Amino acid sequence: MPSSLQPDQRLDDLTEKIPVADGYVTLTSSFKYLGSWISDTLQDECDLDVRIKKASSQMGALRPLWKCPYIPLEIKRKVYLAISSNTVLWGCESWAITEKMRRRLEAFHHRSLRMVLGITMWHVEQFGITNTRIRQEMQVPNIMDYVTKQQLQWIYKVVNMDDSRAPKKLLTSWIHHKRKVGRPQITYKNSYACALSEMLPDVDPTVGRNKDWLECAKNPAEWKAAFNEWWDSVQPLPPPNDFLR
Repeated sequence: MPSSLQPDQRLDDLTEKIPVADGYVTLTSSFKYLGSWISDTLQDECDLDVRIKKASSQMGALRPLWKCPYIPLEIKRKVYLAISSNTVLWGCESWAITEKMRRRLEAFHHRSLRMVLGITMWHVEQFGITNTRIRQEMQVPNIMDYVTKQQLQWIYKVVNMDDSRAPKKLLTSWIHHKRKVGRPQITYKNSYACALSEMLPDVDPTVGRNKDWLECAKNPAEWKAAFNEWWDSVQPLPPPNDFLR
C-alpha cells in the first residue's frame, strides 16, 4: 500500500495469513510479477535495486572479457549494451523515475564503463577523468538518454494503438478528485512528460498536455525526424586523443 496512507489505514497485523482454497496466502512487502518487482510503496525503486544487483553480477562474471587486450573496445561496448545495460533497463518504459533512481542508474552506468575500460578510482583522481570523458571513450550516451529513448519509443507505439487498448486508456486517464495536501507521488506520466520535453522542447515537462505532442506522435515522419534529431544530439563527441595514453 502507498506509504502516504495514514497508520490507522494500514492493516494491524501484516503477518496474518489469508485462507484460500488450497492453503494460505501471506502478505509481503514486495513480489515478482511478469519479470518486474512490485513493492507495497507502489514505487519502482525495488525493481531497480534488483536489476542493478543482477547487472553488477553480470559485469563481474564478464571481467575476463573486459580485461582481455585482444578484444576490440567496440565489441566490449556492444556486449555491455546487450547484456548488463539491457538487464538494468528492462521495463524502464513504465518507470516513474525519481531523482534517487536517476542517481543510482548513472552511478551503475559509469562504474560499469570504468570497469570495461580498466579505469580505477585511482586513475580518476590521478588524471582528473570525468564521466563525460569516459562516455566519450566508450562512445555511449548517458544511461538516462537510453531510458528516454525507450520511453519515447513506447509512447509512440501506445499513441498509435487502437483507442480500446488498455495502455492507451491508461496513458490518457485522469481522476476527477482533489488530491491530498502535499506533493503527490511521482508517476510514470511525470517521466513521460520529461521524456517528451527532451525531444520536443515546446512541451512543458511539468504538464505535458496531449495537445502539445499528440499530433506529432500521430505523424510518423514528423515524429521520426524529431526523434532522430534528439538522439543525434545526445551522442558523445569523439574521444580525446590523449585519453590515458
